[in-house]
Amino acid sequence: MREKKPSLKRFKEALKQANGHLSNTAKILGVDRVSVYYWRKQDKEFDDAVKDARVNAKLNKIENIVKTKYELNKKEKFYIVI
Repeated sequence: MREKKPSLKRFKEALKQANGHLSNTAKILGVDRVSVYYWRKQDKEFDDAVKDARVNAKLNKIENIVKTKYELNKKEKFYIVI
């Protein structure tokens, strides 16, 4: 049985909290991960939300690396290749 689909807003909040990880999103929402995969497959807005959350999680990770690298090497130049 499929669990009740949350609002798009609630789904996005859970995705953000889980850094785009679907199994963790399911845990946050209190549903089975199969339901999350089903919602994503059936609803383009949910699929887009997953893609956006994953991109944002990667950008946040890169930002944290840059900040850390900067704090450690304030007097030296450094390059980041993406």
